Amino acid sequence: MLNRSIYLFSFLRSIAVFLIFLHHYCKTVFLLNQYTLAPVLAIAIFVFVSGFLSRRKIVDPFRWIVKRIFRILLPYWILFNLLVVMNLVLGFRPYDYSNYFFELLGLQLFVRPFYEATWFISYILILYFIVFVVSFFRYHIFLLLIFSILSAFFISKFTVLPFVTFSRLIFWQVFFVFGYLLAGFGVVDLVEKFYVSICSSYFCEFFNSFNAIVYYFYLLHGPFLFFFFDVLRVGPEFSFVLSFIFTILCSLLFKKVDVFVRLWLENKLF
Repeated sequence: MLNRSIYLFSFLRSIAVFLIFLHHYCKTVFLLNQYTLAPVLAIAIFVFVSGFLSRRKIVDPFRWIVKRIFRILLPYWILFNLLVVMNLVLGFRPYDYSNYFFELLGLQLFVRPFYEATWFISYILILYFIVFVVSFFRYHIFLLLIFSILSAFFISKFTVLPFVTFSRLIFWQVFFVFGYLLAGFGVVDLVEKFYVSICSSYFCEFFNSFNAIVYYFYLLHGPFLFFFFDVLRVGPEFSFVLSFIFTILCSLLFKKVDVFVRLWLENKLF
């Protein structure tokens, strides 16, 4: 049987990625340049869940961090290289190809990324690296707090992305640390029981299934919005519907490709 808390987290992550989709839809269609409340809350949800799930007994820290890196970067590498090749052939947008290797390393926060939404990959990798470092120490919670503040200062100092500000980073870091702390108590279990009690099993299973493709949805939704609205010049309403549907369908396929490649690599490397 699945861990009960996965139902609550599946719902939260699904809501978060939909908020991101809405934000990028408005940014693409209505040229909304402001970083609104929706993506701020969405990122807070993502890092809260990541913080909670990161607090577990790590037997082999090096194996743990390597697996996290591959699970995040591998699907990104596949998509990123595909988009870069398409851009070389079709010339959709200008791109400084000197940033290519920086982006492959997950350093999108510190260069102008080809696909702006991938800045979060850099951010979540930094958070996982903090967990990796503090796992070697007894006072890991105190160190997590210190490193979270220091990393927020470091990122805000060196990032080239104007919307990644120190105040927002601190806000997100609070959610990450809060999730990490809550994992040591039974509060989430109580909320989970209430959530399951008021929702039908179909509702829970639906979001649990969608959760399996949330990361792929996050990666793919931007290119589809761009393709339907900017390339094919489809109207705003149809761009929304078509982008959403095609993102889900391709996310299901992308997951199969990613799992196949990842399992093959893990068998070779581990």
